[in-house]
Amino acid sequence: MVSMASSNALSDPTKVLQDLYTQQVSPGDFPAQATAHFDQLFATDDALQQIPVLNANPQDHASRSLVQFRGMVQDTMSPEIYLASVQDKGGRLLGGWGVADTMTIERPEDEVVDDYSNLKERFVLWVVSVPGESEWLRDNISTENASASARPHKYPLNSTHLGLQVKMYTPHKLKATEIANFIGILTSEELSMPAFDSDASPPLVPTLHVLFTRSVPRTIISGYKFPMEIASPTTADNVDVVQAIESSRLEITKLRDELISWVAEEALGGDREAAEWVLLIATSRVQSRHPEIIPPSMTISAFPLPPSGSSPTPTPTLHHLLHLLLPSTTHLNFPVNLHSWDDPPPTKPGSLVHFAPHSENEDLHSGVLQLPAGTVLTILESDVRALPSKAAENLHILRNMLRTQTLQYKFPYAPGNGFEFQTDIPCIILCNGGKSGKSVFLPDNDVHVRLNVKGGQVYDAYKPSKDVVLPPTNKLESFRKLVGGTMIGTSKVTPDVAQYIQDDFVKERLEGASRSDGITPQDLMLRMNLVRYE
Repeated sequence: MVSMASSNALSDPTKVLQDLYTQQVSPGDFPAQATAHFDQLFATDDALQQIPVLNANPQDHASRSLVQFRGMVQDTMSPEIYLASVQDKGGRLLGGWGVADTMTIERPEDEVVDDYSNLKERFVLWVVSVPGESEWLRDNISTENASASARPHKYPLNSTHLGLQVKMYTPHKLKATEIANFIGILTSEELSMPAFDSDASPPLVPTLHVLFTRSVPRTIISGYKFPMEIASPTTADNVDVVQAIESSRLEITKLRDELISWVAEEALGGDREAAEWVLLIATSRVQSRHPEIIPPSMTISAFPLPPSGSSPTPTPTLHHLLHLLLPSTTHLNFPVNLHSWDDPPPTKPGSLVHFAPHSENEDLHSGVLQLPAGTVLTILESDVRALPSKAAENLHILRNMLRTQTLQYKFPYAPGNGFEFQTDIPCIILCNGGKSGKSVFLPDNDVHVRLNVKGGQVYDAYKPSKDVVLPPTNKLESFRKLVGGTMIGTSKVTPDVAQYIQDDFVKERLEGASRSDGITPQDLMLRMNLVRYE
């Protein structure tokens, strides 16, 4: 049930703000007071759900209505100065959150015009729809009839999305590619950006004056509580608890087996081993930077090539399945759309596609790899011959990201021409491999699995999403919970497991000493890394 205070905030947030400002006991830090007030009003999930979700068409919402928007920070722009309060004949009124722009002020004759104490600083961000976010995760938002974004160059993918200017009145620690739920007052205002030519008028863009924010977990869906996480020495002697843990373990084992079978049969020609590796890599994440424990990338070789003459290049069925299971995924065709957006058509015909974000006139243009942590990237690698210089540069950027899970944003006056930002993007490469059977990406921490189609059967690796045979709805939801729990779970390598891996590595290295592709110390590190994700 919604309280009267919450109902008032939903119907007229501006009036609630103005009343709060007028009634404040001490002048203090009003933005912090306002944030605390609204955050408390909508502290519960039920209360938060009463706030409308910003549609793909902001024009569908009334001006200055209270909305929420879950989005990715694409750019942290320069702070701007605003008039915190204005003096009216009736007294001092709130000026922030865009209120001053909506009022006709009758100024008293003795007002001090140059009162710099009323000038405060607010923080400006550009926030976009979460790139690659799965449709089943969105809050009933349809993008089919969405209006075109005013700044398409600030979105990493060539697809319909929502981008808006976000103004925050309290300090924050948000960085590019981080996801948050922004709750505030929606308006339409001129773009706050110094890069525009003085002779040109900045465009009007959707603007959200933030009242408070909520963090968003890596996986929004609630995951299973794994048996090993609820077991403890104190439960070892409790027969009922032990039985419950064992029952849960068996249930998860059975569900895991069903998930592997579904992925194998629908997308990988029945190859269960390849399907298990796909799920292992897709749910992995950066566990440590120092020492470096980053998710390995994976190559599936002998993957069928797209049908000859097909245009645009079809998307592998495997990507459709991952999109049904994971919060966010994206797909690249290499090198078809490495040099230009041929699939789908480019926003500007002939324009280059940048893999890394780059700054032009103090405006950060997005890159294809500017993706939030946890996004799973699939790459279809076709035949590669001579690459244009820009495409070769993109290849280098992608290789470096796979190896280090960092991405260099390019700024013209920065040391080394840019700054490194951390990424956390598991990658699955699908390649035919030609005669060599190898990928051009050559990631150092690569898991290589050669596709073994069951019984040599002919299968369609590129069937569209509408032709995918789905499990029952409740089963698919259980798959998502299993995957979600795996993505956020924790694991440790016990001493006995570490010793087993080391002994097996030494044995295999001695046996393969005469081989040209002998086992290297890097293989030991890969195995120690992989066991953390099992």
